[in-house]
Amino acid sequence: DNPNACVPYATWETAATNLHDALALAYDGALILVSNGTYRITRQLIFDRGVTMRSVGGYAATTIQAPVVGGVRVALISHAAARLEGFTLRDGRGSTGNPGGGVLMSDAGGTLINCRVTANECGSYDGRGGGVRLNGGRVSNCIIDNNRLTIDSIQGMGVYQTAGILENCLITNIRTYSLTQNSGG
Repeated sequence: DNPNACVPYATWETAATNLHDALALAYDGALILVSNGTYRITRQLIFDRGVTMRSVGGYAATTIQAPVVGGVRVALISHAAARLEGFTLRDGRGSTGNPGGGVLMSDAGGTLINCRVTANECGSYDGRGGGVRLNGGRVSNCIIDNNRLTIDSIQGMGVYQTAGILENCLITNIRTYSLTQNSGG
């Protein structure tokens, strides 16, 4: 907590106390630096502008955590110049009409880089992409682990990809809890 938080959050001394506030003020081309720690969110982070959000200490030191209940995805990246870099993204939940438990990369794309996407899930029909739903953009140098599909989810326990680029990523320890899933990855 920062009792001195003050718009425009230009220094560490006046930095925003939560990621949503910092993202709401960011403009195209802005860089949001995030200090080490765990940042709990109650709604998904939406990257619909050309903003870069980068952790200072990397994914081992900086976590964005969705609530375990409530069906909240961690991040929606829907701008070609948006970039999310160096975080652990965890406990996101996708569902019918809300694919991608951890991250949804929309057709417009963007970049997810040097992140760990872990402990996310999708459930219900059309719950594609327990960790990442990749419809466009680039996912690079990420660890995608311990994600799952539940109920009658269809495809992609770790990643469900229809377009975009998935490169230099480790996808491991993914699982499902239904007999109706028909693909992994």
